[in-house]
Parts: sequence; C-alpha cells; structure tokens
Amino acid sequence: KAGYLNYNHKEISRIDGSVGTEFGLKTYSADLSFAHVPVFENSNGVIGFYSLIQNYNVIGNEALTPNADYYNYAFYFLEKFNFNKIGFSFGARYELNQTKFPQAVLSDSLFYKGEINFNLLSVSAGIIYNFSDDASVFINLANGLRAPAIEELSSYAIHEALAGFDIGNRNLGKENSIGIDLGLRLFSHNYSLDLTGYFNKVDGLIYRQPQQLFYSPDADPVSGEPIGFNNLQNGYRVFKYEQANANVYGFETKFNYEILRNLTATVVSDYVRAKDQTNNQNIAQIPPFRFSLEVRYAAPMYWYGAVCNLANAQNEVAPNEEPTKGYGLLGIYGGLKILTGEIAHIINLKISNLFDQAYKDHLSAIKDFTYMPGRNVQLSYKILF
Repeated sequence: KAGYLNYNHKEISRIDGSVGTEFGLKTYSADLSFAHVPVFENSNGVIGFYSLIQNYNVIGNEALTPNADYYNYAFYFLEKFNFNKIGFSFGARYELNQTKFPQAVLSDSLFYKGEINFNLLSVSAGIIYNFSDDASVFINLANGLRAPAIEELSSYAIHEALAGFDIGNRNLGKENSIGIDLGLRLFSHNYSLDLTGYFNKVDGLIYRQPQQLFYSPDADPVSGEPIGFNNLQNGYRVFKYEQANANVYGFETKFNYEILRNLTATVVSDYVRAKDQTNNQNIAQIPPFRFSLEVRYAAPMYWYGAVCNLANAQNEVAPNEEPTKGYGLLGIYGGLKILTGEIAHIINLKISNLFDQAYKDHLSAIKDFTYMPGRNVQLSYKILF
C-alpha cells in the first residue's frame, strides 16, 4: 500500500478577507507486508516495512508550530500459533522517528533550529484459550512506545480553533506503556458477548494540561503595554504539553442479541481512569462512563434503526480542568438498496442528536467555550458496480 496527500488550507478573515495563516501538509506513506511460508506446523505470520514522511509548511502571524519535516521508518512482524484449544501470538515493531525544525519566530519568540530523534521498540504477546466453539478467554501483554508529535514538541502560539494558547516542550521524551488486558468472549447462534478489562502503566504519558495562566495579545488600556501572560483570566487560557508517569485502567463491554429475525440489539459500554503515579491527581481529558444501545432492523434491501448514547457526568477532573455534565442523545437512521442491472444504488439517511440536546463532550478540546453540534442530518448516495 502507498499513499500521497497534499493538504492546504487558509484561515481567512470575514471582515477584510486577509489570510491570517496558511497551513500546508504533504504526506508520503508506504506499507509493504509479506505473509511468509509457515516456519512451524500450525503457524502463520506476517513481516513488513513501513515508512511515513510529512512536510509541514505554516505561514502567517498565527502559526502554531514552525515548519517541520517528520520521518518515520519501521520494521514489524506478527506470528500466530494454534494448538488445539490454545492460540498464541507475538509480535514486535522497531521504528526510527526523526523531526527536523528550522529556526522560526512564534508569538514574537525565537524558536531555534533543531533535530529530535527517537528509536522505539514495541513488543506484544497474547494467549487465547477456547473452552468450546462458543466460549474463550484471552490475555495480552504489551510494551508499546510512542514518540511525541510535532504539535506536542513545538507549539507556541494562540490556537484559534481551540481558543487557547498552546505551549509545546522540546524536552518531551517517549511514552513507554506496559499493559495487560484480559477478557471473555461468548458466542451463540443469536448472541455474542465481549468483556475486556485492562491496566496500563505509562511512563512519560503526554497530555495537554490546562494552566492557571492566560494569554492576551492586546495592549493594556491604561499602560499601553502588551498584556501577554497573566493570571487575571484575561485572554486565552494557556495549555501546556506535559508528561507524567500514569496508571491507566478501565473496561469495555459489547453485547449483541438477535431479538427476532433481522432485528438485533447491541449494547456497548466503556469506562477509563488515568491517575498520575506521583500525586494521584487525575489526568486531563479522560472520558466518563459511557453507554449506548442500538436497535436495528436489517433486511437485504432496506434497513433502519435507532441509537441511544448516554454519558455520565465527569467530575474526576485534572487541576484547572472544568467538569462536564452527563447527557443523553438519540439518533435514527435508515437505508435503501436499489438494483438496476449490475449496479447497486445505496441511499442512507441519518439524523443525529434528534432532539437538539445541548451538551458538552468531555473529550472535546473546545468544551470550555462551546457546545457540541446540535441536530444534524446526513444524506448519502453511493453506487456499487
């Protein structure tokens, strides 16, 4: 697989039509994988090579990061073994990450030219035991590493889209997560159940932490001096990319049940917590308990259904982070397939947030100053030939 993307956008003032910032990103990617001849009996595996090159080009007074070039090269493999009721798998990925920054000026501050390199090795292994064709348990162990992104390393400007002032950190190290997850899977002719619990010990977890500071680009009306950084809640709240050793744990469930022929109900829930190991404080932007119920009727030529999404209030927040209230949303959808010769015409209609509920998603980076979208309607038409 290979890909090329050339993305560009301009942020244009509604008032005078001037371009505040122009952002460009060129991305080149390639993934070459091989399914090799079995090395052992009852085994199969894949080896592969991956590369990603990105060229950032940011022009304007509101540039959030300097121009940058990012390079990622990786080698990986995955092996699977089946021994009657027991299955075993293991894999590894080794990657080289390099980010190059030119000298730049961000928010009237000099950003020095530099180069940041990371060598990362991630490994994982898993075992599954099949009690029968209808029931199994599994356990996975993994040690995963992640290099910081360009925005996390080099941001130093007003982030207009998020109404904040972002500060990156060139001294950020790699994230190193050691985790375990275990679960239960049940299958039958009319239902399936997946239960998974997990615990991850993450050294150097990177997150966007709200600060007590604010930043204003305006001048003080009395002194005429630039206001800049202040603790008077004047201007944009400052967000800083920080690192902490954290414990991340939670669970996920999914239950699917066929009520009648073509009529199914699916229940999904998840819960996660993240705590700083040093002071036991909450990590920012962690979602609350969430639950969804979907009822769907699907015939060969048409389908329709409804989805109810519920989210609990999130009061377990990080310092300087605002809590969010719980909410419930209802959505409906329907679809139709029309055959004309060898061509299939597929029409889908979806209405989200049917009752136009005002709510804030705790995962949203803009929750401090605005709500999530209200009622919205999507109509799509697709041709298969």
